[in-house]
Amino acid sequence: MSEERDRGASGGIYNPVTLRLYDAGVLGLTNRLIWRCPTATMVEHYRSHAGRSHLDVGPGTGYFLERIDSPSLTLLDLNASCLSAASDRVGHGRSVASLQQSFFDPLPREHSFDSIGLNFLLHCIPSHEKWDRLSQFRNHLRPGGTIFGSTLIPDTETATLAARALNSTYNRLGVFGNADDTMDELENALRGYTEVSTRRVGQVALFSARRPQEDHT
Repeated sequence: MSEERDRGASGGIYNPVTLRLYDAGVLGLTNRLIWRCPTATMVEHYRSHAGRSHLDVGPGTGYFLERIDSPSLTLLDLNASCLSAASDRVGHGRSVASLQQSFFDPLPREHSFDSIGLNFLLHCIPSHEKWDRLSQFRNHLRPGGTIFGSTLIPDTETATLAARALNSTYNRLGVFGNADDTMDELENALRGYTEVSTRRVGQVALFSARRPQEDHT
């Protein structure tokens, strides 16, 4: 059931061939020309929030992880190709562990991290249960730890014609599952955290939030 809900996140579209094209196609062109959020902005977001012990949910090619200094990385993805590509890219000189499982599958309770990153993942998951799961990741942050990431939020008022067309096409093909996603849903999912920050850069919502220091649940 969890694999069904993960449709599009990385369950079939990403393979060794498409992953080789991802950095140039998505991070190099689409971000700048269609979504209007420079990849450099997303890199800075990562660098600002990644902690020493970092869990990356949906690590993609490892592009962003290669640009942070976290000495201990845990990669979580249902897709073995993504785990392999990211691990090979970032595994030199630091500790890297991989968890091949769904975004929705629970983590062992003893797993805790200084930061959790979800970059360009949530808009790929069609189930509205993703917002509940985003909230639940708080249980795997150490007190004061940060959850952060980015997601594409459709907005007919600010989106260009090209952005609306591409987002609609990806939803129709099952690559995206964000047709009904809103900033309100994202912000509501972060209510259990503190120091919540959300902002829009083009079509991309950048978010970060902390687990309260006194939260020992």
